[in-house]
Formats: sequence, structure tokens, C-alpha cells
Amino acid sequence: MKSLNCAILFALSATFAHGGSLEGQPTSTAECQPPRLCTPPAARDVAAHLRAEARDKGRMPHALLALIQGVRDQAPEELDALADSIVEVGVGLAAQGTPEGRSIGRLAAETLLGSAFYTPSGQPARGVPYPRGVDRAIEIAYRLPGGDLELVNMARPLIGDEEWLGHMRQFAISDLDPSAALAVVTLEWEGPTGLAVLRRVFEEGLAVNPRAVDYLEELAEQHGWMRVARA
Repeated sequence: MKSLNCAILFALSATFAHGGSLEGQPTSTAECQPPRLCTPPAARDVAAHLRAEARDKGRMPHALLALIQGVRDQAPEELDALADSIVEVGVGLAAQGTPEGRSIGRLAAETLLGSAFYTPSGQPARGVPYPRGVDRAIEIAYRLPGGDLELVNMARPLIGDEEWLGHMRQFAISDLDPSAALAVVTLEWEGPTGLAVLRRVFEEGLAVNPRAVDYLEELAEQHGWMRVARA
């Protein structure tokens, strides 16, 4: 993480130089040397800039993906509002169905994941960790078109095995395509613990996605699972 914060602030300054500066911020990198001496923008200002770029240009500036890590220490509700902007812009652009939009959705989630364990560096230290970033990243995973199982896999070291299994189960019983079927396969690869989850899903008839149902029925035949009779 060494020198990460300086790079973030430099990137933010460069972004505003090309896409419009925030009030009170430098308009070029030359006005902010070295980057560690810059004053990071407020969360609400970054959020407004982020939404304007998405609305006017249909994009999320790559440098702004450092947003939570680059903002100065401030109230949690401001960081929540900023995270709201990341989620809505990321999901909204991904919903347009373009490869670029999908990449933006993934990058937004990865940024939120990174913000959860970010450690400020530099003297004086800038930026703050944002613990809720994990939950918001997983929210994106569910809301992206077709879902994004890999984002939940990336979060596994942060949320632990038990919560990870719970999310895999939720994907397996969802109508998300292809994530529902992928969750079934992932749980099968997990071994006995994952198979135990899948057995309960099958026995209770919870799966709804056609491909997920097909995979479950194949597993049931292999392992001798039977559906639970309903009264």
C-alpha cells in the first residue's frame, strides 16, 4: 500500500483537470505537487462529479474509482452517500448491456471491496477505510445483469466461509442466469460442505433457474438425494 494514497490523489487531480475541477480543488497536476500535499475533495463533491460524468458522458472515470480511498476523513453518512453513487452508477451503466458497462460495474464493486480494508499512508495520512464497502460490493454482485459470482468469491476472505456459503445458496436459488447455475457448480466443487447446501436446496425444491435445476437433478441422481414430500 506504500505511496498508494499519493497516487490516488494525483489521479483525482488529473481527472478533474480533464473533466472539470471540484470547487476548491486544483485544475491541473502542476498546481498540486507533490500529490500528498493536495487537499482531497469532499465525498459529496466526488459523488456529484461521478453522477454528472455518468449522466453526461455515460462513463465512470477510472481515476474516480479511487474515490472512497482518496476522500478526507468525514462523516460516515457522507461516505454512505458516496458509496450509493458508486453502486447506482456502476449498476446503471452495466445495465446498458455493453462490455464497457459491465467492466464499469465490476470496477465499482472492486473499488468498494478495496475500500473496506484500505489503510491510509503518507504524512499526514489521507483517506479512511470504509467497512461497509464489502456489503455494497456484494449488492452490486446481485444487481449486475446475470449476477456476478466472482465478486462474492473475491469477498470471501473478508466475509468468511459461512457467509460466503449463504451467498452461494442465494445465487443457486435465484433466477439469475448464468449465476444460479454457476453457484451450483461452485458449491459442488466446494466438497462436502457445499454438497450439503445443495442437497437441502434440492430436497426443498428451491431452485428455479432451469440450468441450475438440471445440474441439481444430475447431482441428486449421483448422490441418491430425494425430494422432501410436501404436506
